[in-house]
Amino acid sequence: MKQTKTIIGWIREIFLWCLAISPGLWIVYFGAAGIKNQKLVGVMRARSTAYGEDAVGWGWVFIAIGTWALGQGLYLKTENPIWKRIGLGLACVPFGIGLIVLSGQAVSWFSS
Repeated sequence: MKQTKTIIGWIREIFLWCLAISPGLWIVYFGAAGIKNQKLVGVMRARSTAYGEDAVGWGWVFIAIGTWALGQGLYLKTENPIWKRIGLGLACVPFGIGLIVLSGQAVSWFSS
């Protein structure tokens, strides 16, 4: 009987880890697919589609949001506040890249 409780406990723990981490991973995947395809399709009510540089810029922003969400999920499971700081710190770089691409400055920086 004790082994059954241990196995159920392991299964529950694995399920909770997947539940905590999967939203961040899906958001990062959605952003990376938008960058790769240069097409970002809106979800739910936002049925707009971005193409080209807009899709790349928004893809980077989605990667930043997903990275932040991963940090929050790891904090939720481990209760170690360093994960919140790591997630936020790592999210700053792709967010900055996304804002640069969306503002149109990336083309002028790399073309000269």
